[in-house]
Amino acid sequence: MKQKILLFVGIVIMGAMAFSLIPEPVMAANSSGDCKQGGFLGFRAWYDGLPCEDGAIKAPKGDTSGASIAGFVWTIVANVLVDLFMVVGFLAVGFLMYGGYLYIMSNGDPGKVASGMKTIKAAIIGLIIAILANVIIRTILVILGV
Repeated sequence: MKQKILLFVGIVIMGAMAFSLIPEPVMAANSSGDCKQGGFLGFRAWYDGLPCEDGAIKAPKGDTSGASIAGFVWTIVANVLVDLFMVVGFLAVGFLMYGGYLYIMSNGDPGKVASGMKTIKAAIIGLIIAILANVIIRTILVILGV
């Protein structure tokens, strides 16, 4: 029974991954001058939103204010943080499934039931933290205008 459930969960996960690997449709050239590319599994590229010219990233020219260089760096940092929080979210969902598996396979043993519930609670807390962190980062980006 345990092997059948693991096989079923594996097939469901592989099917979900297959849908996430479908390439995005090819869009027309970006006229805004920003490097915007489709990511892999929903992740952003580290250069997403940076100024582009002829398909290459255009580094800011050194000016006296340093505002353009700061915006350039913060765009890269924000892209990496958003991707990091997405990884945390994916891990939290995986642990949520693992906790459910532990709970189902406990066979009424109070210690195993408690272990499964503890894993589920920790995964839900981690998922909430990942979602809130992503919202906070995106809000800060809108406020900064990056």
